[in-house]
Amino acid sequence: MKIMMIAGGIIVLAGIYVGYKAYTGWKGNVSLEGKKITYLYIRTGATFEDVKDSLKSGQTLKDINSFEWLANYKDYTTHIKPGRYLLKDGMSNNDLINMLKSGRQEPVKLVFNNVRTKFQLAGKISKQLEADSLSIVKVLDDAAYLSKFGFTTDDAIVIFIPDTYEMYWNTTASQMFEKMDASYKNFWSKERTEKAQEAGLTPIQIEILASIVQEVKCQRSPDFISTD
Repeated sequence: MKIMMIAGGIIVLAGIYVGYKAYTGWKGNVSLEGKKITYLYIRTGATFEDVKDSLKSGQTLKDINSFEWLANYKDYTTHIKPGRYLLKDGMSNNDLINMLKSGRQEPVKLVFNNVRTKFQLAGKISKQLEADSLSIVKVLDDAAYLSKFGFTTDDAIVIFIPDTYEMYWNTTASQMFEKMDASYKNFWSKERTEKAQEAGLTPIQIEILASIVQEVKCQRSPDFISTD
């Protein structure tokens, strides 16, 4: 009888413990200290420990233990997905883990202008995406890879038409180039290409001339300040 009572008590306590943990999963746990939103960056190859360290260093969670318990319970610890994630003040552990586990990240608004060399371009892009400047330059120096798209190491930079582009933060250098190539081909419609041909120029030649004109304008402008 005593054994049954003890076993029953253990079951009740276990139920209370699990219930409490479940409650903390739905309770708001993200605290941004007055800010409404912030971003959590998870690098490619990161582990659950890396994620926890990022949350700890940013003092983002009120209770890291309840987050870790639910992460284990929902099997997130072995399903880490890289990216740039939007955190909202008051977000619960459950909402946070569901977002991270599904890889539901926020895209980056990639912007670049006033660039003439692949090194300037790589430097600006690497400040906005996970890909470092070396990996970007490596793609732009890969003749065999570029030939698949109809470019050479001398003219590949023309596909980077100054504009604002949406990309995920963890987009690789090659994925980024492919997206830019798609945008370039979309920009150079049949109508635009025919107009270029009427002027005796190719789209690549026009892009090179446009970049030179832009650089001259910037150099002549008294208000121009280089950010490179």
